[in-house]
Amino acid sequence: MSLQSCFSCHRELSEEASFCPGCGAKGPALRRQEKQRMASIRDRAQRLKSALLVWAALLALNGVFGLAYVAFEFEDLWIELGVSLLGLALVIPFGFHDVSLRQWLQKPKKAMTWAFVPVVWLSFAVGMALYFWVLGFLGAEEINMAELYAESNQGWLLPVILVILLPPLTEEWFFRGVLQTRLAAVMGQREALVVQAALFSVLHMLPLIFLSHFLMGIALGWLRNRSGSLWPSILVHTLWNAWVMGEGWLEMT
Repeated sequence: MSLQSCFSCHRELSEEASFCPGCGAKGPALRRQEKQRMASIRDRAQRLKSALLVWAALLALNGVFGLAYVAFEFEDLWIELGVSLLGLALVIPFGFHDVSLRQWLQKPKKAMTWAFVPVVWLSFAVGMALYFWVLGFLGAEEINMAELYAESNQGWLLPVILVILLPPLTEEWFFRGVLQTRLAAVMGQREALVVQAALFSVLHMLPLIFLSHFLMGIALGWLRNRSGSLWPSILVHTLWNAWVMGEGWLEMT
């Protein structure tokens, strides 16, 4: 058994000693544990920092695209598709070597978890209907996404990809997968749920929907925690976006 000297009184101690019996100073085992704990804290902080930098990049990407859309009034959905794919490319690499993230792509722990999908979806439907009714009552203008896409005269396939398919995959993987996992490793599950929902709402850059999308982020994050998987939240998100687009198309007919 190798011996080490106490850093205080220089008495010889075994590597497994937690305290020095002579002066009571921390022994090699305790110092080693503290060193490992600090390294773990630094690692978790660095991992969270990288996720927040990607969130900032996504926010900047949305902001630049939004400003360009208004300034140049372009209606080419292929440009929007390129921006969406760039956003997806920013978040996909997180899962390649991260076991703690890949576990969220497994099927839910219990089959009964799928029963929460219609419950969460219906809560969206009721809550959003009330929320936008209040906004309309206050004089806010309603935006029909389907009408905006119809003006591009580029068919229905690209709008389906841009609204119904890509956002649920990108946003659930990043916010409920990457960000919520890394936040929870630093601050706890409840705090992570709230913070990821707030960052999710801000990413959409429309003040009128900050509250609605914050509550949406809470519900989707709760579903992720409850199921132990991202697939239920991806399904709810996809169904909700499909409902919004379908309702918009019906209003146009």
